[in-house]
Amino acid sequence: MIQLKTLLVDDEYSAIEGLRIRLEAFAEIEVIGSAQSVDEAINVLNKHDFDLVFLDIEMPTKSGF
Repeated sequence: MIQLKTLLVDDEYSAIEGLRIRLEAFAEIEVIGSAQSVDEAINVLNKHDFDLVFLDIEMPTKSGF
């Protein structure tokens, strides 16, 4: 079975954890990282390869886009 390496990005920790819990229902999704800011997400993305990113587009100081 193929597993999609997934990154969760949101400035609200509770949103990340809520999404992580919901994604546990999908065996093909493996959450291997999370970030609470755009800068943190960029650092994580530069260190690891991801197949899928769940991204909050409205975050303080920088847009998720």
